[in-house]
Amino acid sequence: MNEQLERFVAQQLSERPTALYWEPVARIPKINDFEKVIWHFSNLWLQTKRPNPLPGLSPQQDAAERAEAREAIHQAQSSIVGLWCGAAITMLSEADLDAWSETVNWNLRNLRRFNDSLLGFYWSIKQLGDDDATFYNILAWYYTLNDLLLSDAVRRLEAAPADWKLRMPPGEALLYRASPQSALNKRIEEVRQSVSRSNALARSFCERLSVTPAEIDFMRAALSIVDGSPDEVPWEDFVVRSNLRTSLVAPRHFHVRRT
Repeated sequence: MNEQLERFVAQQLSERPTALYWEPVARIPKINDFEKVIWHFSNLWLQTKRPNPLPGLSPQQDAAERAEAREAIHQAQSSIVGLWCGAAITMLSEADLDAWSETVNWNLRNLRRFNDSLLGFYWSIKQLGDDDATFYNILAWYYTLNDLLLSDAVRRLEAAPADWKLRMPPGEALLYRASPQSALNKRIEEVRQSVSRSNALARSFCERLSVTPAEIDFMRAALSIVDGSPDEVPWEDFVVRSNLRTSLVAPRHFHVRRT
């Protein structure tokens, strides 16, 4: 991780210092702090989908509290994406950055629906246990961060390298005027290092937890299903319409279900 992301992760861990809070994710073997934070915000989002208002709150007050919590979670998860992609987004043009941000919002929507609804469905029919759902949620985050969002930012940079100078940080403006190629090479190297670090982190998760090709295939297929699920159709109806119970089987990662 880059230093900014490390500080963000450390801050989140320090704000929830009790071991009991982190136990549902910490009990998974070889999990790291970044992955705990992914679980943390996914868990907070899931809590905003409670079926009934909190005691002492009217339905209107409860709805307002949920909306405020969801906005805070969205901002935090967006920060994770921005810090993960690092140098790759600092040099995007304003138009590309706006378009990329829309892509981020859509993929965050997919990750939440993947975790809350799709994994929740497989959990409800006992194809997956609690730890399996956490495992697949983290795997989907790594895939989305690297293969969908970081790669999209890099693709946009490669499509318009001449525009990089438009977003040159103020401290490098003089360097750019004095030696344009040196400044450009410096930024290219920062992007390469960012991509290399990100790839290493995702690869490390797959190695530490012995992720199988079948599990990766399931995760990708499930995310594709979520991507095509319309917001206006209730999830329960979509499950029936897509015949999800038999059309896609979830491989269990952990052989023993933990509760």
